[in-house]
Amino acid sequence: MYVLRTVSKKMTSYNDSFKWPSYGPVVASDWCPDNVCGKGLHGLANGFGDSKLLDWDGKWMVLNVADSKLVWLDGKVKFPEAIVVFVGDQKGATNFLINRGVSTAIAGHAFVNSKSMLVSKFSDTRSFGLQWNSIKELCAGTSLSMRNETVSHMPDLLSIGGDLDMTGSVVGKMPTILITGGYLDMRDSEVCLNTSEQAKLVVNTDLFLNNHTTSLPANTIVGRDLVITRTRLKELPTQLTVGRDLYMRHMDIAIPTDIKIGGKIFS
Repeated sequence: MYVLRTVSKKMTSYNDSFKWPSYGPVVASDWCPDNVCGKGLHGLANGFGDSKLLDWDGKWMVLNVADSKLVWLDGKVKFPEAIVVFVGDQKGATNFLINRGVSTAIAGHAFVNSKSMLVSKFSDTRSFGLQWNSIKELCAGTSLSMRNETVSHMPDLLSIGGDLDMTGSVVGKMPTILITGGYLDMRDSEVCLNTSEQAKLVVNTDLFLNNHTTSLPANTIVGRDLVITRTRLKELPTQLTVGRDLYMRHMDIAIPTDIKIGGKIFS
């Protein structure tokens, strides 16, 4: 597995607490294999994850990490050791991954209808140079704001490496496949999720539902909290997975027996 991360221009991590080599093996002396941030090396698996965690003005690194060493966290992974295989700029790092067959929403990069481009830390629909309704597939390693936008339909495949902010938006047709590396916020919007048999919804951190939500796709995965307020939802989907807490205050919602909740249910 390749892991993308950034460091300061001095090759140090957060708070200058760790100095990274420019090439070759690197080991975390404080390694602890729990699923808590810290005590290890960190990054985005194949470049996919919470892109806000990156220092976009720093140096971009690609690491080679054994799959068996990875511990999956909210929007990132941690691991005890790695091999540094690339250090350079945003374009060089993202091209390194693309040239080795990585096709996820790589942080700092986007595929728009198969067209390759670099993206900034925060984007909006104008960032991709196309009318939103003409985009069929979008994989973008950035946080995307659709706040207060009105569109007739979204791409069939939408993969966002960071957060997807849809507050106040009006969307006629949602993606069949929707994946976010950060949160998905649909509060105060007029949006109904796609719940067809082919539908897939994966939100790596928090999912905030709106008052137009009537159902969720089966097998929905939420990495952290699922927050349900003022919705039309009557029943949770089968095989729902929530990594942390489920909030459904003042809601009378049926809960199937086959869902997985990592934390507590607040109702």
